[in-house]
Amino acid sequence: MLPFKRDFNATRINRVCNDPSVLQDIIIAGQETLDLAPVVADLRNIVLMCDEGGIIAHWREPGVYEIHTQFTERYRGVSAVRTTREMISWLFLHSPAMELQTKVPDCNQGAQGLVKAISGRFEFERAGAWPGPQGPCGVAYYTLRWSDWLYSPWAMGGLAARGEWFHQRLDNAKRAFLAPPDAHAPDPSHDVNVGATIELIFAQQVDKALTLYNRWARFAGYAEVRLISASPLILDIQDAIVLVDIKGEDFEVLQVRPQLPATPVVAPAASLQDAEAA
Repeated sequence: MLPFKRDFNATRINRVCNDPSVLQDIIIAGQETLDLAPVVADLRNIVLMCDEGGIIAHWREPGVYEIHTQFTERYRGVSAVRTTREMISWLFLHSPAMELQTKVPDCNQGAQGLVKAISGRFEFERAGAWPGPQGPCGVAYYTLRWSDWLYSPWAMGGLAARGEWFHQRLDNAKRAFLAPPDAHAPDPSHDVNVGATIELIFAQQVDKALTLYNRWARFAGYAEVRLISASPLILDIQDAIVLVDIKGEDFEVLQVRPQLPATPVVAPAASLQDAEAA
């Protein structure tokens, strides 16, 4: 996989988009060449590029981007899929992105295969909505939202591994404080959400990290995380206080609290009819 980065000038994106193997799929009637300089100049947009192609994340509204992918013929197939997946993950973890949208013309078979490889969710289609050089063709509309990406088979593995890393480090610190490690049973969904939270924090997306984790925790029945200090970054994770080293991508446990007993399950209140029957 070729290394990629965010570009702030249009040199590489213009070269790739005007490559004959790319231009024929993205040009519309009446165009001969493309100049993406105005798109790159708008810093709300995000252009992620390697030497053979990349992604334009076109800002639509807060948290929502329209995605355009383009790779030269030399880099298509498995390599392009892997790079696109890494770029999509970068967008979710390093930017405000919560929903990615993309339009796939029926006449662009390569784009159809790529959107499925990144777990795009089909929304709807429109006949004749793409003004291609050979005439109008239909367009299928797809989205990829945060939770679609989070639980996709290709993203979950790395996120779960980061979550397991965090839990292992935390348990070792608890032992150093002569406290028992976490007693809850293995929970892959917890590992994935903790992993995503850690990656967001290391990417300096702290507000997004805490908002999304706490939203999930409330739903799943886990304790929420509380911000104690933004600089240095200190978090209260209920059973411990941790100091996060964002630049070093590490953390230190400052305090360990005794594990709280599990909240008892309260049976639903008996109805008036049940009481009368008794």
